[in-house]
Amino acid sequence: MAEINNTAEIEMLEFEVGSAKYGIDIELVTEIMTNVPVTPVPDSRQDIEGIFIPRDELITVIDLYRVFGVIRCEGEKKLFIVCHIDGAGIALHVTAVKGLIMVKRDDILPPGELLEGKKHPELFKGVIKTDHGIILVPDIESIIR
Repeated sequence: MAEINNTAEIEMLEFEVGSAKYGIDIELVTEIMTNVPVTPVPDSRQDIEGIFIPRDELITVIDLYRVFGVIRCEGEKKLFIVCHIDGAGIALHVTAVKGLIMVKRDDILPPGELLEGKKHPELFKGVIKTDHGIILVPDIESIIR
């Protein structure tokens, strides 16, 4: 079994939900879409905002505002990070996309105490401390389960 190189860098897409900063491995990201009409799905989980179908592909929209317990501002544009996880198209509803950052694997700290009091701390893989603050690394696979 090959040893993992903890000094290897990961390219992450930094985004915001409300005022909190998050990061997702860019390898999961397919595209970023804005102002796509979302069709609600009756009797679905509370964090499923709905679906949309760009280019004949069904995409399920996860409302990260609900997942992370953030109040959404009225009139804010709809911004989605589209990912493909286990063959499923998933769109993450976010506030803003900030850009790409390079992070060393060993700079991603276990969530631990920094996430105490957060809604569902088990939904996070880790935390990155930067000169500009903290970036939370959500476990997208756990969120969609």
